[in-house]
This record gives sequence, C-alpha cells and structure tokens, in this order.
Amino acid sequence: MKTRFKIIIITIAVYTLLISNVYSQDSNVIVLPTDGPKRLTFESGLLFDQQTVQMQPSKTLEFVLQHRFSSIENGITDLYGIYGTANISFGLNYSPTDYLTVGFSTIKNHKLQDFQYKVKLLSETKSDKVPLSIVWYGNVVIDARDKALFGLDYKFASRLSYFNELLIAKKFNDHFSLQVSAGFTHYNMVDTVSDHDKFNFAATARYKLTPQISFVVGYDKPYYIKSISEHLNLNFKSDPNLTFGFEIATSTHAFNIFIGTANGIVPQENAMWNSNDYSKILIFGFSLTRLWNF
Repeated sequence: MKTRFKIIIITIAVYTLLISNVYSQDSNVIVLPTDGPKRLTFESGLLFDQQTVQMQPSKTLEFVLQHRFSSIENGITDLYGIYGTANISFGLNYSPTDYLTVGFSTIKNHKLQDFQYKVKLLSETKSDKVPLSIVWYGNVVIDARDKALFGLDYKFASRLSYFNELLIAKKFNDHFSLQVSAGFTHYNMVDTVSDHDKFNFAATARYKLTPQISFVVGYDKPYYIKSISEHLNLNFKSDPNLTFGFEIATSTHAFNIFIGTANGIVPQENAMWNSNDYSKILIFGFSLTRLWNF
C-alpha cells in the first residue's frame, strides 16, 4: 500500500514539474489562439461585376478575365447573345501586403484602361469582436479612343473617370455572406444630357450550396444628384443592375457564370450609362480569377 502511494506521489510531482516547465518556456504551446480574421467571406475579390471585401494575402498575383455577351432578347437568332457583340476585359492584381491590392486591366468597349486599388480597413474576427469587414476600393480609368471624340477643346484630363466605393460585409455562417456598398462616380467629360457625378448603392449576397458551388445575387442602384441635375436641366437616369448566377471556386480559381443587365465592366460605366431595363433586357456573362503566390 505504501509503495503504491509513493508511486502516485512521484507521478503527480513529475507531471506538475513537466507542466510548469512547458508554461515557463512558452505559454502559447498550451493556449491556442481562439480569435483571428474570418476566412473567405467571399471566394474572390470579384463577384460578377461587383468588387468584394475579399483580399488576397501578401505576394499574391491575381489574373482576372471578365466577359459580357450581347442581350438575350434576339433569342436563338444569335444564340441568346453569344453570337453578338461582346465586351471583354483582362487584367492583373497584385497584393504587396495583406492590406493593399493594386491592379490594372484593359477593356474592349471604349478602349478603357483601368488602374485600381483596394485597401483593407477592418477584418471580421471569428469571435465577432470585430463584427464586420470593411474595405475601400477606388480606380482611375482612361478612355483611350481617338481624341477627336472629346471635342475641340481636347485635354488629356477629358479622358479620365473615377470611382470610389466603401464596402461593408459580414459572414453570418459557413453558408451565407452579405455585403453592402456605397460608391461615387465622376467623369471629367460627359455629353450634354448627363451628370458629371453619380452615387450608387449596392447589395451583394452569396449562399454556398456545396463547398465549391455558391448561388450569388446582386443589385446595384445608381442615383443622380438632384440639385446638380435640376440646376443644369439634365434628365438622363441610368437603370439599376440586377445580377444573379453561380460561382464555382477552388483554392486558386473562382469562376462566375451569371445573367445581368449591364454591359459595362468598370463600375462607373454601369453607374453612369446603364440603360438596360432588367424587365426587358438581360445579358449572359462570366468572370474568372486565377491566383499565384510568390
């Protein structure tokens, strides 16, 4: 009996010494982190034609391909727009840090050259101590068409347009993520019936059906600035862009196939010029992103 008691005492003593030694060397060996940013609020930084709060880790290069077909209203005549005139864009984004992404893309329609950036302001945490992800997105776009299109008083600045947007998102669970955003568009030169400036408000949602496949939907509503428009007697009102479709994603790819109303690819184009009524005109589109880490 005494022998057993001695063995128990020695065992407890040795165990206590070992535990205290581990804690004294590095408490993180025992206490695992319970917080940190939530992963994959969205699968990529682009969802159909809408930017998302998702940003890639530092030293990541992202290839982006975007495509819009013609309207499906002609039916089988042009294979629901596939045989019609298309708008296409391809570009590259690079993340020098976890909090900054810069990129460039070129777009077929109007020969647009898009220089963009995205800055992470807040990241939603697993514990919801930080309940939202917040990102600022902006771009400067150059219209590279012939200068004769810009009138007799041509200046290089006439080619420029700008877009800035605040993106706010929450990942509610492993299936559902929701984002709302507010954007501002400015064109240095417009025609005689259009504003130079417009606001837009958008909502974007994703619901994961499987680990790789999600249903996605978005609505983007532009608003003209009433005081400016009435003062200048302007009357052009752009239509909202309704988009829905599916996303297929892997660790390095995200593929979106969708139906929407706007044919533009850069956000200020859709906010300023979209005239497609979603009750009458719909357009097939797709986008593809591919990641490389260095």
